[in-house]
Amino acid sequence: MSMEQPSPTNPAFGEAKKALAPYIRTRQEVAHIRRVLALHLKSQVDDKGDAKLLAPISLACESANKLPTTSGTHGLRKEYLRALKANVKARQEFARLTTESQITKEKEVEEISLGPYLALEKQKQKLERLRILQKYVDSLAIKTPAFASFLEQPAASIEALPQLPEEAIASAARSGSESSTVNLDDLIQDLERDVLRAKLLLKSEKDLLAKIQAEQQKQLRRKSSLKAAEPDQTLKALEKTRNELISWVEEELGKAGDSDAQPENPSKPRDSEVPIEQAVTEVRKKYARYLRERKGLLEAFARPAVPDIAPKTEDKDIPQEPQNTSEVGEIAGFITPYLSELLAISREQKSLSQQRSHLTTSLAKQNKETIQVFDRLAEESHLLPKYQLPQKRSRKGTGTFAEEVNIAVKEGPGVSHRAEEWTYAAQASSIDTMEAVCVNVDEGKTALEEAKKALDRLDQMLGYSARKTGKGDSSGGDIWLQEAESGGAKDENTNIWSTIDGQLGVL
Repeated sequence: MSMEQPSPTNPAFGEAKKALAPYIRTRQEVAHIRRVLALHLKSQVDDKGDAKLLAPISLACESANKLPTTSGTHGLRKEYLRALKANVKARQEFARLTTESQITKEKEVEEISLGPYLALEKQKQKLERLRILQKYVDSLAIKTPAFASFLEQPAASIEALPQLPEEAIASAARSGSESSTVNLDDLIQDLERDVLRAKLLLKSEKDLLAKIQAEQQKQLRRKSSLKAAEPDQTLKALEKTRNELISWVEEELGKAGDSDAQPENPSKPRDSEVPIEQAVTEVRKKYARYLRERKGLLEAFARPAVPDIAPKTEDKDIPQEPQNTSEVGEIAGFITPYLSELLAISREQKSLSQQRSHLTTSLAKQNKETIQVFDRLAEESHLLPKYQLPQKRSRKGTGTFAEEVNIAVKEGPGVSHRAEEWTYAAQASSIDTMEAVCVNVDEGKTALEEAKKALDRLDQMLGYSARKTGKGDSSGGDIWLQEAESGGAKDENTNIWSTIDGQLGVL
């Protein structure tokens, strides 16, 4: 079986290929041409050649809107350019007028359509309100007075109803006399509403009476329990009252110290200050309260009760027998001579509490200012975040959030803790700096040794062996002085030509 011979090529295809041969390139040639063009354009853009062309540069062309000038043209070309300019100008004017007309039309449409739209919206809102009112009116008409939730109104609005004006009553009477027919349904509904209002008012009055009676019973029980209270409970109550009075006095003194320590703000207006009359009334109230508490305390000290040593009975409802008044009088006689001393002791305690509160406030202010300074420096510093305390780093990220909060509250970082953080950060930073310096010095020594070795190799290549012997000399003499003394001999014996030693034939 013989193979088919290829058909002869088309002569037209060959001619076209020959004509297009100068314009057809391979991929490698195209890439080479592009690189050459890019380098040429790069050299034209920047003389130094530093700029990089990130994208191909397209050929620069004039704007399509820019028309050529008529200077230097004649005949039909000049007339054509004039007509072209007139056409462009007319198109621009037409576009401007079109946009202006569209804007005016939109404004007119908005102005025309806005009024009816607003009126329609108002009518819709009014219709919605009327629908809501009609809905509730229909629900009230369906309900009967048997429901408990019918016409529930607060008692405050029912107690004092406003009186109708006489003119409205007279006009209603005239309209009623003029009308021949009376609407009985409306009258019945009004009567039902009045009855329901009266029932609601009666119910509210009963609830109020029940609350008042319950409060009176609670007060009577409290008084009876106070009368039947045991002596030790009375003493505990007096001690608690005394402690509360002392704490209240300390708080007031601390507040007074804070207010005195704060500088007055000159920019604050005088209108914001408290009136004198109001301040006087507050002082009078506090002084009256102080007198009442003091009077009660003195009466309690004057009439103490003997604590009952007998075991307590489980039944607390059984009333206790009143104590003998003679025993109370004897105990009061024993305590009365010591009242002056007790008062003196109370005054001393008060002065001590004042001094303690003053010292506490001053120390707290100084501590607060110091902590604020430390916190501000910590925010501006770069050492504390980098160099933290070991216990703080070890505790960070371990345990739950509640445990970390409890530990932070127990430790209570103060001035000493912050100073310790700064000290540790400074020491750690100095240690790191010393380590970095040592590492750099070691690297410098290594580089110096390598440079010396390179110089030795270079000397050996050039034939300067005397320098190497001078380096190996352990006498510690001056190297440059030795080289200067033996310079002539070195030039004669150890130059680059002496190494050849007349053996040019060997080379």
